[in-house]
Amino acid sequence: MVATFPVHAAEDVNARSSGPRGRAVVRELGYDGRRKRLRAWRTLLVQRSDELAELMHRENGKPVEDALGEVVLAVEHLSWAAANAEKVLGRRRVAPGMLAMNHSASTTYVPYGSSGHRPVELPGAHAARLDHLRARRR
Repeated sequence: MVATFPVHAAEDVNARSSGPRGRAVVRELGYDGRRKRLRAWRTLLVQRSDELAELMHRENGKPVEDALGEVVLAVEHLSWAAANAEKVLGRRRVAPGMLAMNHSASTTYVPYGSSGHRPVELPGAHAARLDHLRARRR
């Protein structure tokens, strides 16, 4: 055995997830604020990429080179999410349908917040998707 790591119960994970409070914070940040935070997170991942890759190696037995490749993928996901959040999640007009053709309709996505879950395979990439791609329709 190389190392042991604690197993957390659902209560531990839920206590660390953002839930409704996190949704409000993310919504108040707006796209510019979220972009700045994602870019800061991306910078931190790049600065500590060797440390994160080593941790993934110790926790999973994954080769360090593979883990480093996944960190790079997470950085790319964060870059994409920061650059495209407004385009993907922002208000857009949609067809109201034949019965309401004299009305207008639009769709807006609301940030869902972080679930506190970071899968082993892509720890940073999945977290970025949670904040930007997993949204609830308003």
